[in-house]
Amino acid sequence: MSHFTVLVVGNNPEELLEKYDENEHLVFESREEKLRKEFENDRIRIDINKTNEKGSHFIVLKENEEEPKCPNQTFKEYYKDIDTFAHEYFGYIKNENGEYGVMANPNAKWDWYELGGRWPNHLPLKGGGGANQAIWRTVDKDQLKHIFAVLTEDGWYEMGQMRFFGFVENKKSDEEWEKEFKELISKIDPDETVSVYDCHI
Repeated sequence: MSHFTVLVVGNNPEELLEKYDENEHLVFESREEKLRKEFENDRIRIDINKTNEKGSHFIVLKENEEEPKCPNQTFKEYYKDIDTFAHEYFGYIKNENGEYGVMANPNAKWDWYELGGRWPNHLPLKGGGGANQAIWRTVDKDQLKHIFAVLTEDGWYEMGQMRFFGFVENKKSDEEWEKEFKELISKIDPDETVSVYDCHI
């Protein structure tokens, strides 16, 4: 799982964050193409630990289950049909059109958050010290570092898409993000409230 910093600009930061809760605003997202491609083509490995859990691209045997004769089977060879594969391997649901997929928030960025969190008092103040939340004109902008994302009323801006275990997809270079970050904070009203949240995904 991953933690990252978000600079939230506004007097009601948690109202702004709410839109990006992965457990809310759920809509059906099809995984049909991915499902059929993996079922037909991908091969599996057998996990020797034989616990009851499954992981990406390998099958973990259930208790008392015999190992398949061919450990390099495709999913199609291992599962009796695509419906079983969809339910047991991915936990997918089927919609009214017969497509497999998941219920998800297309804007999801976090599953929980905390003001400050792992980065307490991360906002450097002009008079010294730091804070989790402050009026923008009191913040020493030149010392404000290591912000992964910025959230304003206009939207969510980020260095990349944070995934599990600290992996960042579509990551911008440090130079690109620094330039974008400076442009974003240059637009903040001096009397606006800013907060740093520790977000988790």
